[in-house]
Amino acid sequence: MLSFLNILQNVFLHDAFVTTLRKAEQFLWAGSEMDSFRDMVKNLIEAQKWAEGIRGCVTKIELWLCHRDSNEVHLEFIDELLKFTPAPCNEPLYHKLKDYAEEARLLIQDIDTALSMSSNMSELELLYSKACGLPIYMKEIVVLNGLADFIPSLSPSGLWTAVASYGTPNGWAGEVEDFPTHIYVFLTRDRTHRVKVASHRPTSHPTGSPRVHPLPPPQATTTSTTVLK
Repeated sequence: MLSFLNILQNVFLHDAFVTTLRKAEQFLWAGSEMDSFRDMVKNLIEAQKWAEGIRGCVTKIELWLCHRDSNEVHLEFIDELLKFTPAPCNEPLYHKLKDYAEEARLLIQDIDTALSMSSNMSELELLYSKACGLPIYMKEIVVLNGLADFIPSLSPSGLWTAVASYGTPNGWAGEVEDFPTHIYVFLTRDRTHRVKVASHRPTSHPTGSPRVHPLPPPQATTTSTTVLK
């Protein structure tokens, strides 16, 4: 038992965890008197998965920052790792990942604030630039080129059709550039009404919903629409 506690308190070492778990296997067949031992083994396995998840996220983030040619880490996945209190074991990269996630959350707050106010184009462009520079994928990233008037028109590109209006999910189609992001904002000409169209990336999308064909080839999306006044 003492060796289990020590390994959880010391800095995470993959080989040490594997060796300890291997030694523990011989005792797992015993009766109920070993239940507490089995619980410790279970905690050790969960701690190993958690620490390796933390390390994997930080590695992907740093690779993205160096090369920008890999997929960003999803904030939802990071949040699943960071929700453990206390941390299952001593993984030094935990604090580094927490800092990356906090930076993303602060930007999300800025985006939400900008969408709820009459922010000017330069402010939105700055937010979009910051979001594109983050190695963490956030659903709240704004496609600034999606700001458009509610003027009935067909999409010139033919790549996709955004549908929005003053409070209904139908009735307006406009041109918006293609970006591999998942929130689009449409603005009335007098800046008094906004419609936020958010896609959630399941496997299919309903007829008449906004569709996006990002580059590279698209994944199917479904959408929800929120009116912001």
